[in-house]
Amino acid sequence: MLTSLLTTEGFRFEHRPEPVPNRTEVVLAPTAVGLCEGDTFLYRTRAESAVRPLVVGHEATGIVTGVGNGVRDVRVGDRVATLATQALAERVAVDADLLAPVAAHVPDTAALGEPIACCVHALARISIRPDDTVAVVGCGFMGLVCVALARLAGARVTAIEPIESRRGAALDMGADAAIDPAAATPEALGAAVGPQATVIEAAGNQAALDTATALTSSHGTLVVLAYHQAGGGRRTVAMRDWNYRALTVVNGHVRDRAQKAAALRTAMDHVNHGRLDVGGLVRTWPLAGVEAAIRATFEQRDDVVKAAIALPAP
Repeated sequence: MLTSLLTTEGFRFEHRPEPVPNRTEVVLAPTAVGLCEGDTFLYRTRAESAVRPLVVGHEATGIVTGVGNGVRDVRVGDRVATLATQALAERVAVDADLLAPVAAHVPDTAALGEPIACCVHALARISIRPDDTVAVVGCGFMGLVCVALARLAGARVTAIEPIESRRGAALDMGADAAIDPAAATPEALGAAVGPQATVIEAAGNQAALDTATALTSSHGTLVVLAYHQAGGGRRTVAMRDWNYRALTVVNGHVRDRAQKAAALRTAMDHVNHGRLDVGGLVRTWPLAGVEAAIRATFEQRDDVVKAAIALPAP
Protein backbone atom coordinates (compact mmCIF):
# COMPACT_ATOMS: atom_id res chain seq x y z
CA MET A 1 0.00 0.00 0.00
CA LEU A 2 1.10 3.60 -0.61
CA THR A 3 1.88 5.69 2.48
CA SER A 4 2.67 9.40 2.75
CA LEU A 5 5.62 10.08 5.06
CA LEU A 6 6.59 13.45 6.51
CA THR A 7 10.37 13.84 6.68
CA THR A 8 12.69 16.75 7.39
CA GLU A 9 12.71 17.46 3.63
CA GLY A 10 8.91 17.36 3.26
CA PHE A 11 6.60 14.57 2.14
CA ARG A 12 7.69 11.41 0.35
CA PHE A 13 5.76 8.29 -0.59
CA GLU A 14 6.61 4.72 0.29
CA HIS A 15 5.06 1.32 -0.35
CA ARG A 16 4.49 -0.63 2.86
CA PRO A 17 2.76 -3.93 3.69
CA GLU A 18 -0.96 -3.66 4.33
CA PRO A 19 -1.88 -3.73 8.04
CA VAL A 20 -3.43 -6.82 9.58
CA PRO A 21 -6.11 -6.10 12.19
CA ASN A 22 -5.76 -7.48 15.69
CA ARG A 23 -8.77 -8.88 17.52
CA THR A 24 -10.40 -5.48 18.24
CA GLU A 25 -9.35 -3.59 15.12
CA VAL A 26 -10.59 -3.05 11.61
CA VAL A 27 -8.62 -2.11 8.52
CA LEU A 28 -9.85 1.08 6.90
CA ALA A 29 -9.28 2.32 3.37
CA PRO A 30 -9.42 6.11 3.86
CA THR A 31 -11.32 7.97 1.14
CA ALA A 32 -10.95 11.45 2.68
CA VAL A 33 -8.50 12.73 5.29
CA GLY A 34 -8.77 16.28 6.60
CA LEU A 35 -5.72 18.33 7.47
CA CYS A 36 -5.69 20.41 10.64
CA GLU A 37 -3.47 22.99 12.30
CA GLY A 38 -1.73 20.19 14.23
CA ASP A 39 -0.63 18.62 10.94
CA THR A 40 0.62 21.96 9.64
CA PHE A 41 2.56 22.50 12.87
CA LEU A 42 4.34 19.18 12.33
CA TYR A 43 5.01 20.15 8.72
CA ARG A 44 6.44 23.57 9.61
CA THR A 45 8.64 22.38 12.47
CA ARG A 46 9.45 18.80 11.38
CA ALA A 47 11.37 18.29 14.61
CA GLU A 48 9.86 14.86 15.24
CA SER A 49 10.53 13.92 11.62
CA ALA A 50 14.26 14.14 12.32
CA VAL A 51 13.90 11.12 14.62
CA ARG A 52 11.68 9.06 12.30
CA PRO A 53 9.38 9.78 9.35
CA LEU A 54 5.81 10.54 10.42
CA VAL A 55 2.50 9.45 8.96
CA VAL A 56 0.12 12.34 9.66
CA GLY A 57 -3.64 12.71 9.27
CA HIS A 58 -6.24 12.00 11.94
CA GLU A 59 -9.51 13.20 10.36
CA ALA A 60 -10.44 10.21 8.25
CA THR A 61 -13.52 8.84 6.54
CA GLY A 62 -13.29 5.55 4.68
CA ILE A 63 -14.46 2.04 3.93
CA VAL A 64 -13.79 -1.01 6.10
CA THR A 65 -11.77 -3.64 4.21
CA GLY A 66 -10.91 -6.01 7.05
CA VAL A 67 -12.29 -6.89 10.49
CA GLY A 68 -10.62 -8.47 13.52
CA ASN A 69 -12.16 -11.68 14.84
CA GLY A 70 -13.37 -9.96 18.03
CA VAL A 71 -15.28 -7.18 16.26
CA ARG A 72 -19.04 -7.74 16.13
CA ASP A 73 -20.75 -4.52 15.05
CA VAL A 74 -18.66 -3.56 12.00
CA ARG A 75 -18.55 -5.35 8.64
CA VAL A 76 -16.38 -5.23 5.55
CA GLY A 77 -17.83 -2.59 3.25
CA ASP A 78 -19.14 -0.34 6.02
CA ARG A 79 -18.52 3.35 5.49
CA VAL A 80 -17.30 5.06 8.66
CA ALA A 81 -15.70 8.12 10.18
CA THR A 82 -12.88 7.48 12.62
CA LEU A 83 -10.52 9.01 15.14
CA ALA A 84 -7.62 7.06 13.63
CA THR A 85 -4.16 8.56 13.55
CA GLN A 86 -1.60 8.04 10.77
CA ALA A 87 -4.42 7.99 8.23
CA LEU A 88 -2.61 9.43 5.19
CA ALA A 89 -2.17 6.01 3.65
CA GLU A 90 -4.13 3.63 1.45
CA ARG A 91 -4.88 1.42 4.48
CA VAL A 92 -4.78 1.96 8.23
CA ALA A 93 -5.60 -0.25 11.23
CA VAL A 94 -8.16 1.34 13.55
CA ASP A 95 -9.63 0.33 16.90
CA ALA A 96 -13.26 -0.60 16.25
CA ASP A 97 -14.51 1.51 19.16
CA LEU A 98 -13.22 4.65 17.43
CA LEU A 99 -15.67 4.46 14.53
CA ALA A 100 -19.05 5.96 13.70
CA PRO A 101 -21.23 5.05 10.71
CA VAL A 102 -21.58 7.40 7.74
CA ALA A 103 -24.90 7.39 5.86
CA ALA A 104 -24.81 6.49 2.17
CA HIS A 105 -26.09 9.90 1.08
CA VAL A 106 -23.37 11.86 2.95
CA PRO A 107 -20.36 12.83 0.81
CA ASP A 108 -16.87 12.16 2.13
CA THR A 109 -16.16 15.87 2.52
CA ALA A 110 -19.13 16.23 4.89
CA ALA A 111 -18.06 13.29 7.05
CA LEU A 112 -14.74 14.42 8.56
CA GLY A 113 -15.95 13.39 11.98
CA GLU A 114 -12.92 14.05 14.18
CA PRO A 115 -12.93 17.88 14.13
CA ILE A 116 -16.73 17.92 14.36
CA ALA A 117 -16.48 15.60 17.38
CA CYS A 118 -14.07 18.04 19.06
CA CYS A 119 -16.61 20.84 18.65
CA VAL A 120 -19.49 18.66 19.85
CA HIS A 121 -17.52 17.71 22.95
CA ALA A 122 -16.51 21.31 23.72
CA LEU A 123 -20.07 22.58 23.51
CA ALA A 124 -21.32 19.64 25.60
CA ARG A 125 -19.12 20.89 28.45
CA ILE A 126 -21.13 24.12 28.67
CA SER A 127 -24.81 24.97 28.61
CA ILE A 128 -26.13 26.85 25.57
CA ARG A 129 -29.86 27.50 25.87
CA PRO A 130 -32.33 28.85 23.32
CA ASP A 131 -31.96 32.63 22.88
CA ASP A 132 -28.55 32.72 24.58
CA THR A 133 -26.04 35.04 22.95
CA VAL A 134 -22.93 33.33 21.61
CA ALA A 135 -19.90 34.80 19.86
CA VAL A 136 -17.41 32.67 17.94
CA VAL A 137 -14.00 34.32 17.52
CA GLY A 138 -12.21 32.78 14.53
CA CYS A 139 -14.14 31.11 11.73
CA GLY A 140 -11.88 28.46 10.40
CA PHE A 141 -13.42 25.02 10.02
CA MET A 142 -13.95 24.32 13.71
CA GLY A 143 -15.17 27.84 14.41
CA LEU A 144 -17.74 27.46 11.65
CA VAL A 145 -18.85 24.10 13.05
CA CYS A 146 -19.32 25.81 16.43
CA VAL A 147 -21.40 28.52 14.74
CA ALA A 148 -23.67 25.82 13.31
CA LEU A 149 -23.89 23.87 16.59
CA ALA A 150 -24.67 26.97 18.64
CA ARG A 151 -27.37 27.90 16.15
CA LEU A 152 -28.71 24.35 16.36
CA ALA A 153 -29.01 24.83 20.12
CA GLY A 154 -31.18 27.90 19.50
CA ALA A 155 -28.63 30.62 20.31
CA ARG A 156 -28.22 33.97 18.61
CA VAL A 157 -24.72 33.81 17.14
CA THR A 158 -22.21 36.51 16.22
CA ALA A 159 -19.12 35.48 14.23
CA ILE A 160 -15.88 37.46 14.60
CA GLU A 161 -13.51 36.83 11.69
CA PRO A 162 -11.03 38.98 9.71
CA ILE A 163 -11.27 37.05 6.40
CA GLU A 164 -14.24 38.24 4.36
CA SER A 165 -14.98 34.89 2.69
CA ARG A 166 -15.12 33.18 6.08
CA ARG A 167 -17.50 35.80 7.41
CA GLY A 168 -19.74 34.89 4.49
CA ALA A 169 -19.38 31.22 5.36
CA ALA A 170 -20.36 31.99 8.97
CA LEU A 171 -23.59 33.60 7.77
CA ASP A 172 -24.23 30.55 5.59
CA MET A 173 -23.74 28.31 8.65
CA GLY A 174 -26.37 30.23 10.62
CA ALA A 175 -24.66 33.23 12.23
CA ASP A 176 -26.93 36.21 12.78
CA ALA A 177 -24.04 38.62 12.19
CA ALA A 178 -20.42 38.40 11.07
CA ILE A 179 -17.99 41.16 12.05
CA ASP A 180 -14.43 42.06 11.07
CA PRO A 181 -12.40 42.43 14.30
CA ALA A 182 -9.87 44.63 12.49
CA ALA A 183 -12.46 47.42 12.45
CA ALA A 184 -12.07 48.16 16.17
CA THR A 185 -10.08 47.45 19.33
CA PRO A 186 -11.29 44.47 21.39
CA GLU A 187 -12.88 46.88 23.87
CA ALA A 188 -14.66 48.88 21.16
CA LEU A 189 -15.75 45.65 19.51
CA GLY A 190 -17.18 44.47 22.82
CA ALA A 191 -19.11 47.70 23.20
CA ALA A 192 -20.48 47.39 19.66
CA VAL A 193 -21.42 43.70 19.84
CA GLY A 194 -22.69 43.76 23.42
CA PRO A 195 -22.01 41.24 26.19
CA GLN A 196 -22.11 37.61 25.14
CA ALA A 197 -23.20 34.84 27.50
CA THR A 198 -20.78 32.44 25.83
CA VAL A 199 -17.70 33.17 23.71
CA ILE A 200 -15.84 30.44 21.84
CA GLU A 201 -12.26 31.30 20.91
CA ALA A 202 -11.32 29.26 17.85
CA ALA A 203 -8.39 31.14 16.31
CA GLY A 204 -5.41 30.25 18.49
CA ASN A 205 -3.63 33.59 18.79
CA GLN A 206 -3.22 36.37 21.34
CA ALA A 207 -5.46 38.87 19.54
CA ALA A 208 -8.33 36.37 19.40
CA LEU A 209 -7.97 35.54 23.08
CA ASP A 210 -8.04 39.25 23.95
CA THR A 211 -11.13 39.79 21.80
CA ALA A 212 -12.88 36.77 23.29
CA THR A 213 -12.18 38.03 26.80
CA ALA A 214 -13.55 41.48 25.99
CA LEU A 215 -16.75 40.01 24.54
CA THR A 216 -17.61 37.64 27.41
CA SER A 217 -20.28 39.02 29.74
CA SER A 218 -20.05 39.01 33.53
CA HIS A 219 -20.63 35.48 34.81
CA GLY A 220 -20.38 34.35 31.19
CA THR A 221 -18.39 31.44 29.78
CA LEU A 222 -15.21 31.68 27.70
CA VAL A 223 -14.36 28.47 25.85
CA VAL A 224 -10.79 28.17 24.57
CA LEU A 225 -11.24 25.73 21.71
CA ALA A 226 -8.27 26.66 19.52
CA TYR A 227 -4.95 24.87 19.92
CA HIS A 228 -2.43 27.57 20.85
CA GLN A 229 0.87 26.43 19.34
CA ALA A 230 2.75 29.55 18.21
CA GLY A 231 5.29 30.82 20.70
CA GLY A 232 5.17 27.56 22.59
CA GLY A 233 1.52 28.18 23.36
CA ARG A 234 2.34 30.95 25.85
CA ARG A 235 -0.31 33.66 26.15
CA THR A 236 -1.00 36.68 28.36
CA VAL A 237 -4.49 36.65 29.82
CA ALA A 238 -6.44 39.58 31.23
CA MET A 239 -6.60 38.02 34.68
CA ARG A 240 -8.17 41.11 36.22
CA ASP A 241 -11.05 40.89 33.71
CA TRP A 242 -11.42 37.15 34.25
CA ASN A 243 -11.55 37.71 38.02
CA TYR A 244 -13.63 40.88 38.19
CA ARG A 245 -16.28 39.71 35.72
CA ALA A 246 -16.41 36.23 37.29
CA LEU A 247 -15.84 34.46 33.99
CA THR A 248 -16.01 30.71 33.70
CA VAL A 249 -13.08 29.68 31.50
CA VAL A 250 -13.34 26.24 29.87
CA ASN A 251 -10.56 24.33 28.13
CA GLY A 252 -12.43 23.06 25.07
CA HIS A 253 -10.02 20.21 24.31
CA VAL A 254 -10.66 16.52 24.81
CA ARG A 255 -8.07 13.81 25.41
CA ASP A 256 -10.24 11.11 26.98
CA ARG A 257 -10.69 8.35 24.41
CA ALA A 258 -14.17 7.23 25.44
CA GLN A 259 -15.52 10.79 25.63
CA LYS A 260 -14.17 11.63 22.20
CA ALA A 261 -15.58 8.44 20.69
CA ALA A 262 -19.00 9.28 22.13
CA ALA A 263 -18.73 12.80 20.68
CA LEU A 264 -17.85 11.29 17.30
CA ARG A 265 -21.06 9.25 17.32
CA THR A 266 -23.09 12.35 18.22
CA ALA A 267 -21.32 14.36 15.52
CA MET A 268 -22.07 11.81 12.82
CA ASP A 269 -25.68 11.55 13.97
CA HIS A 270 -25.99 15.30 13.30
CA VAL A 271 -24.39 14.85 9.88
CA ASN A 272 -26.32 11.73 8.90
CA HIS A 273 -29.66 13.33 9.77
CA GLY A 274 -28.96 16.59 7.95
CA ARG A 275 -28.69 18.80 11.02
CA LEU A 276 -25.09 19.72 10.17
CA ASP A 277 -23.58 20.00 6.68
CA VAL A 278 -19.92 21.01 6.37
CA GLY A 279 -19.26 19.55 2.93
CA GLY A 280 -19.21 22.96 1.27
CA LEU A 281 -16.34 24.06 3.51
CA VAL A 282 -13.92 21.36 2.31
CA ARG A 283 -11.59 21.44 -0.68
CA THR A 284 -9.78 18.27 -1.72
CA TRP A 285 -6.39 17.37 -3.19
CA PRO A 286 -5.11 13.95 -4.31
CA LEU A 287 -2.60 12.14 -2.12
CA ALA A 288 0.22 13.33 -4.36
CA GLY A 289 -0.86 16.90 -3.61
CA VAL A 290 -0.56 16.67 0.17
CA GLU A 291 2.22 19.28 0.32
CA ALA A 292 0.15 21.82 -1.61
CA ALA A 293 -2.87 21.07 0.58
CA ILE A 294 -1.00 21.54 3.82
CA ARG A 295 0.53 24.79 2.59
CA ALA A 296 -2.91 26.09 1.66
CA THR A 297 -3.96 25.33 5.25
CA PHE A 298 -1.27 27.24 7.11
CA GLU A 299 -1.23 30.09 4.59
CA GLN A 300 -4.97 30.58 5.35
CA ARG A 301 -5.89 30.99 1.73
CA ASP A 302 -9.19 32.79 1.23
CA ASP A 303 -10.56 29.94 -0.87
CA VAL A 304 -9.62 27.16 1.58
CA VAL A 305 -11.41 26.69 4.91
CA LYS A 306 -10.58 23.00 5.26
CA ALA A 307 -8.13 21.09 3.09
CA ALA A 308 -8.55 17.34 2.74
CA ILE A 309 -6.86 14.55 0.83
CA ALA A 310 -9.14 12.43 -1.36
CA LEU A 311 -8.13 8.83 -1.99
CA PRO A 312 -9.83 6.36 -4.34
CA ALA A 313 -12.34 3.94 -2.87
CA PRO A 314 -11.11 0.33 -2.68
